[in-house]
Amino acid sequence: MAKKDYYKILGVERNASKAEMRRAYRHLAKEWHPDRHKGSKETEARFKDLSEAYAILSDDQKRQQYDLMGEAGAYSGGGQEFWDSFMRGRQRPQSRDCGIGQDRTYSYEDLGDLGDLFSRLFRGQAPGGMGERVRGERAQAEDVVTRVHIPFDLSVKGGPLRVTVPLQQACSACGGGGAAPGGSRTCGNCGGSGLVQMGIGGFAFSRPCPQCFGRGRVITKSCPQCHGSGQESGRKSFLVKVPAGIKDGQRIRLAGQGLPGAQGAPNGDLYVEVRVNPDTRFRREGNDIYSDVTINLVQATLGTEAPVQTVQGRLTVKIPPGTNSGAKLRLRGKGVITPSGQAGDHYVIVNVTTPKDLSEEQRKLLEKLADSAHLPR
Repeated sequence: MAKKDYYKILGVERNASKAEMRRAYRHLAKEWHPDRHKGSKETEARFKDLSEAYAILSDDQKRQQYDLMGEAGAYSGGGQEFWDSFMRGRQRPQSRDCGIGQDRTYSYEDLGDLGDLFSRLFRGQAPGGMGERVRGERAQAEDVVTRVHIPFDLSVKGGPLRVTVPLQQACSACGGGGAAPGGSRTCGNCGGSGLVQMGIGGFAFSRPCPQCFGRGRVITKSCPQCHGSGQESGRKSFLVKVPAGIKDGQRIRLAGQGLPGAQGAPNGDLYVEVRVNPDTRFRREGNDIYSDVTINLVQATLGTEAPVQTVQGRLTVKIPPGTNSGAKLRLRGKGVITPSGQAGDHYVIVNVTTPKDLSEEQRKLLEKLADSAHLPR
């Protein structure tokens, strides 16, 4: 086999730093990734060489051996095994990472951050292999979202809210373990540790035991109440603290109150999505509140005072003489107050009504006013 110049393959100098090699590999791996050149044998060979070169030169010990002895001193099949695992992963159907028993597929986009790719490798998630997490890092159960409708006043001022949610919960008979009393035994494959050792191309790491899925125990007799699922249906009631100033569509998170985790995995979270009922008195925009006040033509002309209801209480607002319909009066700091202390404003929109049915005396008074002000009629 012809000797390979790993530095030349990556296009870096022999004294290149790890960061320089990382940047070079990232750039070239994207360029030569098989997903960009479907069916190209040249691309596959080039990508395999790149993976092999980076696997050797990014490891201090293997790089030192390679510098001293050449390819034979460092090569241990890392690139080939990485490539074989990668290709196996590409041939599996894609599935979302939902924890135990799911395959993980790596594609061109996964090379966006090679640190994530290799960190997943060392955490026991080999490319193309099973996507379990190591014991103690089992995938968290699914979150639950429930929607509640609250009054406008509660959204502004905040306060307690009782929420009842139908939820799957840990089986009361087996505590979520899925086994009947005495119906489980220590896993013989991993000795109860939940982990088995494996290696890829000189890299050794632990992964969840495929026989017990990282639990350390094997169920021999399922719980008769939950039939081995570890869960049962139920309803839970929560007292939720609605923060002052919450907006329509925002969510309140209750950590660990979602679906129970299988076999001791962490529970999911419960999200309470708040929908705010409309209020006939107010309109909200951000932390500002808008309301309307109606006055007649005489009040608009001469000026007046009018009562105004705000979210902070009832006030009296002065309307200056000559106010036109549609005028906006600002009440500073009388809007929504957030928990951080920020306060919006209250805006009063003035609506001026024009009289339709006038008595003869009223008409003469208006005509006299128009004449004195030299207004056209």
